[in-house]
Amino acid sequence: MMKQLNLKARRAKVVTKLVQNRTLIQCLSVVFVVAGMAAFAQAGGPAGGGTGYTLTDAASSASVNLPGIPGGDALGQVPAGMYQLERNTGGSTDHINDMVQQWYWVSVNGGPGMPIQDLGNGQINHQSDRRLFFSYGNDDVSVRVRYTLEGSVDGAFANTVSRGVTVQNTSGESMDIRLYSFSNLAMTQILNGVISDDGFHPQVDEKARTVGIDRVRQWDVWTAQNPPTLISNSETVVNEPYDRVSVMGNVDALKDMIRQGLPLNNRQAVDLPGIQTGEEIAFAFEWDRTLGPGVAGAFSITEALSIVPEPATFAMLAAGALMLCRRRQTTR
Repeated sequence: MMKQLNLKARRAKVVTKLVQNRTLIQCLSVVFVVAGMAAFAQAGGPAGGGTGYTLTDAASSASVNLPGIPGGDALGQVPAGMYQLERNTGGSTDHINDMVQQWYWVSVNGGPGMPIQDLGNGQINHQSDRRLFFSYGNDDVSVRVRYTLEGSVDGAFANTVSRGVTVQNTSGESMDIRLYSFSNLAMTQILNGVISDDGFHPQVDEKARTVGIDRVRQWDVWTAQNPPTLISNSETVVNEPYDRVSVMGNVDALKDMIRQGLPLNNRQAVDLPGIQTGEEIAFAFEWDRTLGPGVAGAFSITEALSIVPEPATFAMLAAGALMLCRRRQTTR
């Protein structure tokens, strides 16, 4: 009888211990989940709403980060300005991104170039599904910007982003303004990872060049075809001829030129040796203006980025999917 009582007592202790441990695990789980959510929010994820604003139209979307404006990423997790431009968002066909960064810098009276958020006093002036108007400014200069997305249906593989920027002299004296519009496109990046680990097809080569005095064309060529075949084609067109332009295969060097407030070097084209895809090519337009004080002391520029698929796009994506299926069969 005593042995049975001792056995029951030991079992009761074990059960009690298990319950206590389970309760501790549950409590720790809650702590870890809450801590994780807090860390995610701090990093600018959905819990914190810190990666900016999303424009949508049909099966297209664009993400815009506005530092210094509520909802913008203050921690630098994503670039300032438009940092994502997607085709077939949530669609049944390949999900593609074409943008690394598009943004504006200004140089005042020959000073260093500053990203427009450094002017301060950022605010949203208008927001809808496919439009975003915002501004930054101080006692000397204000900059107003407009983004409008014109998307396409699933499988159409096309996008257009219209942009407008107005620079205003808000001081009491004339000033020299240098405005830069910087673009770093990553044409045909497959976000669902069908083609390769980083989303770029290993046989696609990217090129860029100026066309006339008002546009830059950037495109992808499928080098596996004979002859090489055009895959994606983009043009960025400005309504006002630029004063200078630069098309470069060194993104950091181009940004350094802008940060120093230097005149752009008028490089007209980039065709890097070998097969180069992704972030290696960037370009910028420059406009130089002398603005008087008061209401007349302003100028405006409009731009349109159009991304158009070529028929070979679909053949390349189908070939990529076929390659993936073969790899999967080989590894089984």
